[in-house]
Amino acid sequence: MPSVFISYSRQDKDFVERLHRALADRGYEVWVDWDDIPPSAEWFEEIRAGIASADGVVYVISPDSVVSEVCTRELEHAIEQHKRIVPVVYREPDAGSVPEAAAALNWVFLRDSDDSAAGIEVLVRALETDLEHVRTHTRL
Repeated sequence: MPSVFISYSRQDKDFVERLHRALADRGYEVWVDWDDIPPSAEWFEEIRAGIASADGVVYVISPDSVVSEVCTRELEHAIEQHKRIVPVVYREPDAGSVPEAAAALNWVFLRDSDDSAAGIEVLVRALETDLEHVRTHTRL
């Protein structure tokens, strides 16, 4: 079963709950902080372990997440772990405020004004596509 870690701001929890359900309905094991951090655990160590064990990381972009120290640390750890990162725009951030690691990647749009079913399909394809394999196959 593929697994995914969701990095998000708590202000976007309602959206992330819907995203969590959509991915779980498609067979994903979804790591989120409200489910996967036991009481009395060192919370950031649990987050680091969640990222390390995930096949991919969904970084939810919003004005709140791009200024969150915790979201930035999660993104940095995902990069250190060489995880596939899929940025998902939920709410438009201020121009230039998105961390470079996410700004440089192609985004999936799941704003309230977007077609959520189509956006989820794009997200799933992004999580499941091995870009290095595709590039090697194309080159050969």
